[in-house]
Amino acid sequence: MKKTKRGSLIAFAIALAMVASGCAGGNAGSKSSGTNSSQSGSGAASASQSNSAAWKPTSSFKAFIGYGAGGSTDNVVRPLFTAFEKIAGQNVTVENLSGASGSISFANACEAAADGYNLIVSAEAACLYDAYEVIDYCIKDVQPLLIVGSMDNTLYVRADSPYQTVKELFDAELANPGSILKTASGTMGVNATLSAVFKHLLGVDFKAYTADSGTSAIVTVLGGFADWGISSLGSLEDYVENGDVRELCTLTTERIDENVPAITEFYPEMAPYLPLDPFYTISVSKDCPPEVVSYLSETLKQAWETPNYQDAMEAYNIQLLGLSGSDADQYIEDWRQSAFSSLGGAGVISVEKIESLGYTVG
Repeated sequence: MKKTKRGSLIAFAIALAMVASGCAGGNAGSKSSGTNSSQSGSGAASASQSNSAAWKPTSSFKAFIGYGAGGSTDNVVRPLFTAFEKIAGQNVTVENLSGASGSISFANACEAAADGYNLIVSAEAACLYDAYEVIDYCIKDVQPLLIVGSMDNTLYVRADSPYQTVKELFDAELANPGSILKTASGTMGVNATLSAVFKHLLGVDFKAYTADSGTSAIVTVLGGFADWGISSLGSLEDYVENGDVRELCTLTTERIDENVPAITEFYPEMAPYLPLDPFYTISVSKDCPPEVVSYLSETLKQAWETPNYQDAMEAYNIQLLGLSGSDADQYIEDWRQSAFSSLGGAGVISVEKIESLGYTVG
């Protein structure tokens, strides 16, 4: 099994408080922690010794996040920026601008100054912008500093839903097309890709209610505006524990929780398309000077390695990756190939378009 321990949002909140108290003082507002104190401690000294000879920040940073505050992307990077601020000695001001699967914020970030002070936060949907032709930029147009981690997904319904299994849910849609409504945080990324695979392999084509983050998508189901959704485990956990929603299956090839089946137990034909997990990346413009990229990548990795941040992400069910440089590039390439193969096979994106981007189908 990939992972059997499951945390909760309560545990995540406690760990998050430890990140803030251990790494920086907290101000309200859009800043991730509001500290502008000078570097201190062995961690700061180490970063200074390895990086400051080439470049050192002299003003605050801005982080562009293309999803709503409190969603999974936001929850993953804010505590990381808290730790980063202490090491770098500068504030990180966060701008949450949701819409079009994060592409509006991503485009704004790509068009900002390439000086290292504009941090581009993205989820996996940025891997698909060029294929969908929504904006002129995609993940290949930026320089990844750190792939923070990934997260398993689960398919869920409201607790009082009549559907007890994913097969019952899908069979109901097949029997009465258009009667079942799903919710999704955007029209690209893992959710859209998996929905395309469902349509291609299983013949189900659900109408969608689009929300601006994973958390707001859950609220949509709770409010009765949609019948089901796909969510990261970290965002969903407390709703499950409180009895608000039920997990019908994980979107994996094996069980993560012994009480929740994997989707392949109902539909083994899904196996070649899995795993296809969301992941979270911090990048800068490709035109950013190499010494700045080096400093930011090393300092973010040092923040990522802090025990309080690691504990917070474990509580949030994040599979920590910590990839940079060629490792990050290869991870992105592999993810794009897997997604494009699925989308091309499902007929969502033409084979010609995918091949023009340098990838194959099937």
